[in-house]
Amino acid sequence: MNKSKITIRPAEKDDYKFVNALYLKSYNNDSKAMPDTYNKMPELIISCDEFFDIIDDNSWDIFVAEISGKIIGIVCLSIEVSKGDIFTQPYKRVVIEELYFDNRYTNHGVGAMLLGYVEKWAKEKGVGNITAMTYAYNKKNYKLFEKCGFAPFSIRMNKTVKP
Repeated sequence: MNKSKITIRPAEKDDYKFVNALYLKSYNNDSKAMPDTYNKMPELIISCDEFFDIIDDNSWDIFVAEISGKIIGIVCLSIEVSKGDIFTQPYKRVVIEELYFDNRYTNHGVGAMLLGYVEKWAKEKGVGNITAMTYAYNKKNYKLFEKCGFAPFSIRMNKTVKP
């Protein structure tokens, strides 16, 4: 596949059903990998109103990757601000809330292109730190984040015990 055929752009209101479909695919992957964590598949992950609010909000954004007019990937971002406290410094960072692209496009540069737009967006917003969370089972995303310059920041451990 020619990477030059892939374009990244801000999501538009007309993209709602395609973005929700990709969110559902991502949720489905997580629910299969972690059935003790997730409930049954919902019909939608994000409501139309929530989607429109994100698009209209200056501290959130969704970018889509498309090829020949077909959306094949999404990244949803927010800005998190903390005033700090007696233990921590104040900070402002971009949080990657969701990163997903169609598995058929793995190793075609879609994820790296989306993360490149995240970095550009962060710079435009005057934010010098980007953070993302990925589940331990999702080795594909972990490797992608590493390849794009991310390093482990904190590790959340989990143990299931029978009550």
